[in-house]
Amino acid sequence: MAFYAYLSHGIHYPGDDFTIKNDHPVTNLGGGYNPTTGVFTCPEEGVYVFTWAIGLVTTGQVYSQLLKNGVAAGFLWTGEKNWAEASEKTVVFELAQGDTTTVKIESAENTSPILWNLRTSFSGYIIPY
Repeated sequence: MAFYAYLSHGIHYPGDDFTIKNDHPVTNLGGGYNPTTGVFTCPEEGVYVFTWAIGLVTTGQVYSQLLKNGVAAGFLWTGEKNWAEASEKTVVFELAQGDTTTVKIESAENTSPILWNLRTSFSGYIIPY
């Protein structure tokens, strides 16, 4: 089980409580990631590593979260007042079959942050043990 998907187009001011739908899957082994909804549904119980990246092509600040079954469990602040910016975060979750994870913008500050295409992504894989 492994997936990697990125955002194929910029999103102007995503706003608060916005689910990022990384719409261009490069890898989706096991078929758990849905690029239409932005949700990974765990196909097999295990320990998973998830990484998400947020790129801002303009100045601004975005607070993103990785949700596990709808509850925030990973947190990332991305922002810069003078330049474009990108940051990423990695978390490890123990998941049961059917559990879900997704990346959401909790809040965005500034009048016009733009999510940077090709630099905003979501990935995950199971750790064999």
